[in-house]
Amino acid sequence: MNGPISVLLMLASIYLVSCGGGGQEPSELQTDLGEEGNELVLSFFNRYQTQQAEHCTIPRNNNPRLLITGFGPFNGRLKNLSGDLILRWNEAGQNPNNFGVNAFSSTWQTPEGEVDVCFLYLSVIWDLAAAIVVEEAKSFEPDLILSMGEGIALIS
Repeated sequence: MNGPISVLLMLASIYLVSCGGGGQEPSELQTDLGEEGNELVLSFFNRYQTQQAEHCTIPRNNNPRLLITGFGPFNGRLKNLSGDLILRWNEAGQNPNNFGVNAFSSTWQTPEGEVDVCFLYLSVIWDLAAAIVVEEAKSFEPDLILSMGEGIALIS
């Protein structure tokens, strides 16, 4: 891959590698939210779609387009490096609103030209984040999606 997107990927990789990932105490993840959890996700997603949620807004042009996602803290962590990286690029530095996402866009100048970038800082709510990424990808039409996150270090 050549051009501005490869430069961005290289920079993001260097940043993430240099940050490392702090080990955490073992914890049990649950991916089955049950009926109540699924209703909550559907409620958040409906509000995201129909109310004044933030979206990526750069109109389509000839620039390459990149969608980058990061996540908020989870399982008692105070930070999530993937979300911190997104917030560094966001001048407002806001956390996700009550719709589960903080979206913003920017045009980056690279040595090889301009790149339109959509940033999504997502709440860690099973299924909601994926639905929002799919929805933003449909409207923003990125050439590449870079989705970053942290895992849980399990100690056995």
